Formats: sequence, C-alpha cells, structure tokens
Amino acid sequence: TGAALVDSSVAYVPRAAAARMALASGDATEVIARIREPLQAPEVAARIARLPRLSGLSLVSWREAAPEVLEAMEVLRVMELIRTAVLFALVGVGIFNTVTMALYERRREFGVLMSIGMSPLAVFYLLVLEVALLAFGGVLIGVGGGIGIVSGWFGKMGINVSTLGARLPGALAGATVIYPLIRPENLLLAGGWVLGISLAVLVVPLYRILRLEPATALRDRP
Repeated sequence: TGAALVDSSVAYVPRAAAARMALASGDATEVIARIREPLQAPEVAARIARLPRLSGLSLVSWREAAPEVLEAMEVLRVMELIRTAVLFALVGVGIFNTVTMALYERRREFGVLMSIGMSPLAVFYLLVLEVALLAFGGVLIGVGGGIGIVSGWFGKMGINVSTLGARLPGALAGATVIYPLIRPENLLLAGGWVLGISLAVLVVPLYRILRLEPATALRDRP
C-alpha cells in the first residue's frame, strides 16, 4: 500500500487460502453494511442486533471496530473550528477596513444628503442596504465557486493526499485519495456568518456617520 504502518503489520494472502484457514467452506466470515449517515451506525447496529435470525452473530459499528477514526474526526473538528474562527476574524477585519474607508471618503456625500433634508434614519437604511447587497453578492459568488470547485472537480477527481505528504489515520491508512463532499447546511451557515459579520462591523462607522454635522462634512476637501 505504501503506508509503513499497514505494510509492517498486515499480510496479504489469496482469498482461497484465507477461506481454508477460516474453515469458511465458501461462506462469508464478515458482512459489512453501509449506511447513509455514518454517525448513526451505533443505533442502526443496535436495531439489527435485535433481529432473531442474527442472535448468534457479533455485531459492532465502525466506532467499536475503528475507534481511531472517531478520534481523528474529533481532532479534525477542533482544528476546523479554530481555522474557521481565524478565517472569519480575518474576513471581519477586511470588511471593517473596506467599509470604514468607503464611508469616510463619502462624508461630503452624506453631508449633502443631510443638508437637503435626508434624515439620519434614511441614511442608515441606505448604508445597511448597500452593505447587505454587497455581502449577499459576495456570498453567492463564494458559494457558487465552492460548489463548482468541490463538486465539479475535487469531488470527481479527488485529492491525492500522498502527494501532499499526508497520512490518513488507522483504518484509513493505505488510502491515497479522498473525495470531499459539500453539505448544504455548512454553506448556509457560512453564508449567514459572512452576512452577519458584514452588518456587525458596520455599527461603528455607521454611528460616526449618523453623528456627522452636515456643515462640517461639506467643508471636507474631496
């Protein structure tokens, strides 16, 4: 397989020889059931174990058969949470910087609007609508690009982890290609976070703009 952990502890023999050693006489020694939701394997295993015709068989889920996979999933989950938090923090800083500079450069524009009778509340709605439209457009482009790249390319071609120097843990050792999947709930959650951050960072610059004196803003040099 190319994986030192597997090749140092696993011996490969012909199927016929393995059947003779297990005295299987052509019968199966192990039956594996694949379910749609892997995390529900213990519940499914418990329901199958209650069937009378399977009372003499040993039934285990992948959590008991390969506990190292569950540990790896938990480690990856924590790493993903940290990475996501850092990523969203960087997104927030970038949006805050862009929005602050854009609003500061439009001080004269807001001064003119307020001087001709536009209320601060109307200015508030205008700015919120602008930022919401920009953020929504960015989310659509990002989600569309993510779906196209993951589903259209990596989902079919896969990612060869061996070329990256990575090794999959335990029961997955020896595998060289993984195929990423997209979950709609993850896309919706990420899009919602981006929209929320975009509106949240608008609070400080918007507060300054609403306290702006029109006469002072009109004296600003372009």
